[in-house]
Amino acid sequence: MGTTAPTFQQLVMHNTMLLDAAYEGFGADGTGRPYQDPLGIWTIAFGTTILPDGSHVTADTPEVTREQGYEYMIFGVQSALDVIDRWVKRPLTIGQKSALGSFVYNIGPGIQGERDGFVWLADGNHSTILRMVQAGAWAAAAGQFPLWDRGGGRVLSGLENRRLGEQGVFTGANPLRNGILTAIPRFPAADILAWDNEITAAMLAHDQAVAVTAAPAPVSPSAAQAAPSTLDSAASQSSAPPSNAEVASVEAHEYP
Repeated sequence: MGTTAPTFQQLVMHNTMLLDAAYEGFGADGTGRPYQDPLGIWTIAFGTTILPDGSHVTADTPEVTREQGYEYMIFGVQSALDVIDRWVKRPLTIGQKSALGSFVYNIGPGIQGERDGFVWLADGNHSTILRMVQAGAWAAAAGQFPLWDRGGGRVLSGLENRRLGEQGVFTGANPLRNGILTAIPRFPAADILAWDNEITAAMLAHDQAVAVTAAPAPVSPSAAQAAPSTLDSAASQSSAPPSNAEVASVEAHEYP
């Protein structure tokens, strides 16, 4: 995260990734090969089911390194945080948003009338945890985390532990030091420190890659002469915001 003080969003991204790394693990057998989760969904690396190009992970998805796995996680976590930003306008603490980021990364936003998630339920209504967060009913919202411990109709110990960890971050029971999560239930401090270092390196590499991609390309004299008319043309075109149907379509495909 560089030599300057990390931003709120960087701290949230870091903590969310730390929770994901802890509770997802790197692959089912410690490798970067695709595997099926308890629900039979093809997954890779740190719980990734949708790749950055928008395609679903399959049995044929190539094996990845831990570094690639963290890059995939950055994409997935940002998608989860985007869902939170879209639906929660109330200010959140670093801990609250980190916990919700991990929660949404794991369960997804849901699809109205089809699948339960943070935003929508299969019965067509909004989830209770979303409504409690939107209302600022923090104790009630925290009480919702342990209820999301089932997969395929049965309680999964991994989800039980994850929900308790997220609940602790949300309430502040799991401490943060300078905005960084320092204790996660059931995991040794040495493991947390190792993940912390890997995540910091992954975020730096990601930011550097983005900076290189965003750097303007050299402009030839002939292109420079044509630039004003091109810019004028672009400026004259207004971009309409996406419709509700378009937003719903994107949300439905962000997660399996």
